[in-house]
Amino acid sequence: MTTLNPCGPSALWGLLAFLPLALGAHAASAAPRPFVSDGDKRLARQWLASTMARGGALPFSFDYGGQPSSGFLPAWRRRHATTRLDAQRTRDEYAFDDPRTGLTVRCVAVRYSDFPAVEWTVFFRNNGRADTPLLSHIQALDLRLSPAIPGDCTLHYSTGSHAGPDDYQPRTATLPLGADLPLGGASGWSTTEVLSYFNLVGPDANVLVGLGWPGNWRARFTRDAGGGLRILAGQGLTHFVLHPGEEARSPLIALQFYTGDWIRGQNLWRRWMVAQNLPRAGGQPPPPILATAAPEIGGLHYNQANEIRAMDLAAQEKLPVNHWWIDAGWYPCHGNWYNVGTWREDRAEFPDGLRTVTDHARRLGMRQVLWFEPERV
Repeated sequence: MTTLNPCGPSALWGLLAFLPLALGAHAASAAPRPFVSDGDKRLARQWLASTMARGGALPFSFDYGGQPSSGFLPAWRRRHATTRLDAQRTRDEYAFDDPRTGLTVRCVAVRYSDFPAVEWTVFFRNNGRADTPLLSHIQALDLRLSPAIPGDCTLHYSTGSHAGPDDYQPRTATLPLGADLPLGGASGWSTTEVLSYFNLVGPDANVLVGLGWPGNWRARFTRDAGGGLRILAGQGLTHFVLHPGEEARSPLIALQFYTGDWIRGQNLWRRWMVAQNLPRAGGQPPPPILATAAPEIGGLHYNQANEIRAMDLAAQEKLPVNHWWIDAGWYPCHGNWYNVGTWREDRAEFPDGLRTVTDHARRLGMRQVLWFEPERV
């Protein structure tokens, strides 16, 4: 989410100039205060102990053969394996086996020692010799916060992007007793309506929720009359069987617990993303990217010739572009980029494929970005 600084640039620079004077000699001797607090980590440990431990309420749910998993999963054979990935990360794999149908359910979780964060993905595999019963209503996150929370909770989230004036606008929703707030993507897109990242603020403890999924997703935040709060999140629709040997997975869920105000929580999340999730080629964070695309996007008059012409124009005008973006419409789409699903070059418009365009970009010192969305057909 984006937050706005109420101070202007001059006030900010004045503050930066003032800080060394105010700190004086103490800055050299004082140890930096860690951003992650013991209270943050304590919240994460308490949740892990009550949820992932044997006998705890599992943080996911599903229906199998029309029956809720809470009614049968505790009775299935359970296995647990722990692997130390590195100094900061430990992977826990919880597996549940159904001896009757051959279904194995695995929850693969990663917990962090340097951040109050945990993430997991749920896998479903048919190890039997026949089709499984129906799998449906898979919730990668089924979280009940207890004990009951008195008063209101506040949910911070953001709109997505549909090329409108409110793109990525921060939103706030109050969750009083009895609240029921459904959120999700639309038309197969994960980020057009709402971004799948949430910051839930309660009276005593707070949690950030992230849902990693490139297609339709759904989340629901409900409060009951007694003050309990439940969060459901997962793929938009699940209703299928698995053939022998087939495996399906849920969206990835990430939780991060924190104390203090919600802005601190946002910054804690950002630090975790940079420290543990940002891709690093050769051990270095990615440099800033400035990309542009030809104006004839959307599958209308979008071809090899005007791609090259637009690149030459950008170079002629000395635009500081380091990536050339080949946008929607490079595939056979019959004049409308919405017709997605065939991820091959439109040879009528790109007779040499995309190679001529990308080679020309490299000669001009640019790398390439290719737009596609495998989640929609």
